[in-house]
Amino acid sequence: LQHPNVVRFIGACWHSLDAVHLVVEYMNLGDLKDHLDIHVAMPWSRKVQCAHDVAAALVYLHDQNIIHRDLKSRNVLLDTHKPSKLSDFGISRELVSRTMSHEVGMLLSELDTHKVPFDGMTTEFGDVMVPMAVVMKIMQGQIKVAPSPSCPPPIALLLNHCTQFDPMLRPTAVELLHRLQQLDVARL
Repeated sequence: LQHPNVVRFIGACWHSLDAVHLVVEYMNLGDLKDHLDIHVAMPWSRKVQCAHDVAAALVYLHDQNIIHRDLKSRNVLLDTHKPSKLSDFGISRELVSRTMSHEVGMLLSELDTHKVPFDGMTTEFGDVMVPMAVVMKIMQGQIKVAPSPSCPPPIALLLNHCTQFDPMLRPTAVELLHRLQQLDVARL
């Protein structure tokens, strides 16, 4: 895979079959999750650029008939002098549908709030819910990702479209990229 928004694979080394190490391009700012945790005042212009870079990577991957399947802030790498890059293709598969997963909306939510959606969600008894219980609540329509009150309206609208329950109502990677390109970042 060769694209400006996909981390470059350099090689691998191993001592045994259960100790394989991948060597990938160095990204000096680490991953988006850590960056959002540290930089509370990250400007929307940078956030939109990051979302744009991820969307461009997804368009490329979908054109290669690859679906990422693990899109999250830990798998978006940042660098001072390079665009944001998508990484970790460990559970990627051949693309069988042109619909977009809800993960893009979750990433937009995280760019908005600097928090992983539903992380630390508790039951009515105060116990932290296991991830599968959260997934079940989402699938049953009991909970939905919502933009923060400070989220710019165009981003909030896009976030809501990307997290629609029906995958056919979500934008494709191409549509997402186009909508991000149309945003007037100066007005956010």
